[in-house]
Amino acid sequence: MAGRTVKCVKLQRDLPGLEEPPWPGDLGKRIYENVSAEAWKLWEERMKMILNEYRLMPWQKEAQKLVAEQMEDFFFGEGSALPPEYVHPQAKQYNTSGLRSGRVPARTRPPGLRYRRPSGPTGSSVAMSNLK
Repeated sequence: MAGRTVKCVKLQRDLPGLEEPPWPGDLGKRIYENVSAEAWKLWEERMKMILNEYRLMPWQKEAQKLVAEQMEDFFFGEGSALPPEYVHPQAKQYNTSGLRSGRVPARTRPPGLRYRRPSGPTGSSVAMSNLK
């Protein structure tokens, strides 16, 4: 890292910045200038969750638009700063049921976005064929 420091809008501290703009266009430039590498790692985890929960295909224009909107809201939207009591997910303890505390329930896919079902045999049909 080149030692570049930014006043991170997400973490509200002076922290090492990103090495290059992480997204094309004005949004990428704005993130590069205002977001720390540490906050970007938080976004990457959120983005994985969004892609998986909505079953998005990252190469689709609709998915890219949704990710960009979510990204802008994550870093620059109202209430985007983390609360003072925030604990990074890796530091959270498991509760007695074995699930991470503070787990967010799955959301439904936003309207207008399509996803493809995996082709080929499902895991259960493969398992059943092995029993014969």
